[in-house]
Amino acid sequence: MAHKLEKEPPKKYDYFAKPDGEDIPQKLWYTLQPAVAAALSLSTIDVMLMSKPKGYVNILMRYAYVSFPVIGCTAAFVLTSNFVGALRKESDRVNWAVGGAAAGGVVGIWSRKPSTGCLCAIAFGFLGALRKFAADNNIVINPTDSRAHFSLRSGGYDYTLAKEIPGKYTTGPSK
Repeated sequence: MAHKLEKEPPKKYDYFAKPDGEDIPQKLWYTLQPAVAAALSLSTIDVMLMSKPKGYVNILMRYAYVSFPVIGCTAAFVLTSNFVGALRKESDRVNWAVGGAAAGGVVGIWSRKPSTGCLCAIAFGFLGALRKFAADNNIVINPTDSRAHFSLRSGGYDYTLAKEIPGKYTTGPSK
């Protein structure tokens, strides 16, 4: 009798498993993957629907103009929050607020407006501290077990408020 060798699914990386300042390359890689995907998607939308540049060089320049700030914000946040965490030897909301402020600074440099950079630094710093608070207190922000309401398979879902009772149920005695 032959045994089937079943592979275990690869373990999903947990960003919060190690404190800030540790495991920095893995944390950076984990966060850069969706950032690059989002940046390329936004760049494609910009090139095809809004700016419509002519020529390969102009298209690549537009991709860089839209993509690099998104990737830069992600890298600035991860590297700054982990650097501050390693420096302070603590893993708390302050690290994430400083990382968010660094990401807001990248937005200010990209927009070439100091006021935009300051406002984004304050907003991203607040959001970073809020996200760390949620992670520390087991508050779920993005549930993973939810079903998509509008997808290819959503037609098979039952969204009725009062489902039919199965069997030969009657509403009362027949006359």
